[in-house]
Amino acid sequence: MHHPAVRRSRLVSSLLVSSLLACGLAALLSAGAAAAERIEQRATLGETLEIRLRSNPSTGYAWTLDTASSQGVPGLLRPAGENYSAPAGNPPPPGAGGAQVFRFEPQAKGQARLLFTYQRPWEAKSAEHVTEALITIE
Repeated sequence: MHHPAVRRSRLVSSLLVSSLLACGLAALLSAGAAAAERIEQRATLGETLEIRLRSNPSTGYAWTLDTASSQGVPGLLRPAGENYSAPAGNPPPPGAGGAQVFRFEPQAKGQARLLFTYQRPWEAKSAEHVTEALITIE
């Protein structure tokens, strides 16, 4: 059994980390991002995790993983590739959006936080959309 001071210290640390993560998302949003979304997913050791984000590359926009603002990459989750999945149809309708699929290999149990930004790479303005993915690895 842990000493009460140790439990209290861990609780304070957890609250501090949660507050800092929330501030990071708030800072991105206050910098002018148009929209934000939070998703929660579960991952299992030994199985590939896929995160699918709606995307339309014909507009010039693309999702990127903001590794500086994310937590648990590469410690808990190892990036294992990314690709675009076109919409249904043969051929797909012109200009129709699909999904950008990010794959990760869970490395250890825990909680990871991934921050994705949707923007045009050549534009200096803030992200058009921000998605925060909270991943519980079991």
